[in-house]
Amino acid sequence: MNMLLVILPLLLLGLTGWIGSAKGKFDDNFELTLNFLVFFIALPSVVFLSITQSNLHQVINLSFGLSYLLSVFIVYVVVIILSFKVMKISLSKSIFISMNSSLSNSGLIGMPILIILFGHGGTIAAVQVMLVSSIIIPFLLISIEYAVSKNKSDEKMILSTFKKTLFQPFIFCVVISLIVNVSNMHVPSFFIKYLSYLSVLIIPCSFIAAGSRLQKNYFKNIGIETIVVSIINSVIKPLLAIFLALIFGLPKVYAVSLVVISSAPVSSSIYVIASRYNIYKEESANTLLITSLLAVFFLPLYSAIAMYLWS
Repeated sequence: MNMLLVILPLLLLGLTGWIGSAKGKFDDNFELTLNFLVFFIALPSVVFLSITQSNLHQVINLSFGLSYLLSVFIVYVVVIILSFKVMKISLSKSIFISMNSSLSNSGLIGMPILIILFGHGGTIAAVQVMLVSSIIIPFLLISIEYAVSKNKSDEKMILSTFKKTLFQPFIFCVVISLIVNVSNMHVPSFFIKYLSYLSVLIIPCSFIAAGSRLQKNYFKNIGIETIVVSIINSVIKPLLAIFLALIFGLPKVYAVSLVVISSAPVSSSIYVIASRYNIYKEESANTLLITSLLAVFFLPLYSAIAMYLWS
């Protein structure tokens, strides 16, 4: 029941965006405003709080981090090979297909559930996943910049890629947050409170924007590609997580955490990034809502299976 109470509000947020758009209250400018708010304000706030308020020595468990990294890497590589090499889909679109297939919402979905299951231990596991994601996503952004800048010469393309990637709000915030953490720099409490107010905006803004986008006939035109991507993310990836947790011999807290996070809906930040690049954004919105629907059933199911296996 607790898990359903975590997922259902997200569906209602999407429905809010759908209704607002259907009534003509949410136009394209409204959606762009929400995306800007998330990408440049809310998401960096979440990243800064997650990294600066964590004990890096405490949250690092190499086996758990490697298991999560492998689960993402295996799915990402297999999907991008199939989409780019086999199906001949463009590289930029293939990257977003792979991101939607391999990345889950660890902070906004996974963490609340893990806190319910394990308390502080679940929080530590979720923070470590977010730290690993902070390493993964910059490389993905570099690959996106590389794909969209393919018309330039090699030297200019690489320079432009690193320049644009370095000044992405997410990347810049990760670097600053790590510096603050490692140097034990004091962050004023009022600033922490300010960022905490901003960070809560990422959930409603992302899902309302996605629901608004879906209302514009995108949900009615879901293709087989989006369905397959959603199934890979919500059904196949958690099975891979169970396999890797068994192979690495993870203790209960980390094994169940890996499965729970892998069962969570696709990360809402992917839709935000897709909107910023105007690549695969409608499909990303569909995947976000479909995986949320699938998570209502599969997240409790896989969580129960993991709890049984590591009982």
